[in-house]
Amino acid sequence: MNKENVEKTTQIDENGYIIYGWMVEDLKLCSPQVQIYAIIHKYSIEQDKLYTKGISYLTKYTGYSKPAIINHLKKMVKKNLIDKRVIYKNNVRLCYYSVYRENGECLLPFNRYLDPDFKFAKGSTLEENIKLLQEENKTNRELKKQILNMEYKNFLRTPYWKTIAMYLKSKHHFCTICHSDKALRVHHSTYVHHGEEALHLEDLVVLCNECHKKFHGIKNNKEEK
Repeated sequence: MNKENVEKTTQIDENGYIIYGWMVEDLKLCSPQVQIYAIIHKYSIEQDKLYTKGISYLTKYTGYSKPAIINHLKKMVKKNLIDKRVIYKNNVRLCYYSVYRENGECLLPFNRYLDPDFKFAKGSTLEENIKLLQEENKTNRELKKQILNMEYKNFLRTPYWKTIAMYLKSKHHFCTICHSDKALRVHHSTYVHHGEEALHLEDLVVLCNECHKKFHGIKNNKEEK
């Protein structure tokens, strides 16, 4: 994955579908495949979600004919960019699509927890989400590699880091240094385990904004480090 394209957005339309730079740069998608992919991606970012709106919706959105849409979907399935699932309801054959396989395997060019749009299951707790991140770190060596290849500012915007930061602030309500409860942020005391923060929460400390600035010796810092 081109780390500079993780956050780069090339288009946001009136329906809220986002075409990220990595969809063009890393997946090499062009029109109408990139529009089709953006729609399927949007419906896949929540756990266990599928694109279920059918071919007609894609033809209306892209302006391409039904045969053309079907052809492009077949090509993307063949390239393992999306997963196709056939489901029968009331003896009617339905085709659903996702950027995740049924077994949970991620087809994105990077881990799902690094996808800025990823959302954990509705109603899940921070404790449950932290356990998911810890299990991912234990079983998927690629996660750490992908984090290390990211620009740090992009890492700070991932669901992976945001979940860890929220979890720690929910457990530690005061700055470790001055005990203030205002403008708290999470700081790395060491980067030895960068990419495996979920497994090494002891490497992280909660600081208020002022103590965080003093620690770094900077006047203005808007990101949690």
